[in-house]
This record gives sequence, structure tokens and C-alpha cells, in this order.
Amino acid sequence: MKFFVGTKNGKKIDVFTKIITARFPEKVDVVEYPAKSEVTDTPWDEDTFKGAKNRANNSLKSSPDCDYGVGIETGLLDRYGQLIEETWCCITGKEGKVYLGYASGNVIDNEISKRIIKNNGSKILEVLDSVSSSWNPWSGNPMIRQESLTCAIKIAVSQLPDSGKIS
Repeated sequence: MKFFVGTKNGKKIDVFTKIITARFPEKVDVVEYPAKSEVTDTPWDEDTFKGAKNRANNSLKSSPDCDYGVGIETGLLDRYGQLIEETWCCITGKEGKVYLGYASGNVIDNEISKRIIKNNGSKILEVLDSVSSSWNPWSGNPMIRQESLTCAIKIAVSQLPDSGKIS
């Protein structure tokens, strides 16, 4: 099975490759493809889901050899006055079946949230880099963002048919 993963982000590629090869040893080929998300660089609310879906669909269309297109998108949402980072994984099979995974819950510190909101999220990486160089400076734990990616990807991959048939 050939998976085209719609990102240039090495961490997303690495996490997806580790999970998919654990699920289907010796059966998969993972190809990095720079698919467009067709949403802003820092998507908010439903745009995070749309970005993952667009990346999956654009990856799938990129090659007749592609069995599954994969989109992984991380974005922000405002819930109950808290800014939260969420991750979506969308895997689309060449026959049109869609497999979704979702992870949320990284609550961003209020002081950092204010700075992100002030910039409409457009400079989120600059804000976060000014605080710390870790993946998730508001938690003090650089592993949390990777866990969010892992969770969303595992949920989507777990839905793929065991037989490896394309659906």
C-alpha cells in the first residue's frame, strides 16, 4: 500500500511512518508530498479539519500510484474562554472511504493565548519561539505535541481495513 502524506513537516512524516509500519509491517510505502491545505498557516476551528481533509485529497490526487492520501493538520480553537491546540488526521482511500482521527486538549497558557489572539494566530510560531524553543512551551513538556500527533494518527490508522484492501 502506498501512502502519500501531505506535508513537508518531518515530525509528522516520522510519526505517521512509525505508526503505519507498526500496523502493516512490510506492506507499506510512505511518500512525502507537499500538499496544500488551502487554509491559513495557523488554522482555527473548522479550518483545521478542512486543512487535514484538503491535504489528504490533494495527496491522493497527486499520483495514480497513491492508494491513500494522508492529511495531518494542527490548529487552534477557542472553547469556554480557553485557547486549545487540536490535531486532525484524515486518510482518504482511492475508492473514496475516509478515516478520521482527532486529538485535542493542549490548553495554551492565558498569557501566551492573549499574544496569539492579538496577532489573529498569524504569528503563532514567533510568539511560541519567543517564549521557548520547545514544541509545546505552554506545557513545559516538548513531548505533548508529539503525543497529540500520535493520538490523531493512531485513531485514523486503526480504522483502516486489516486486509490491506483499498476501500
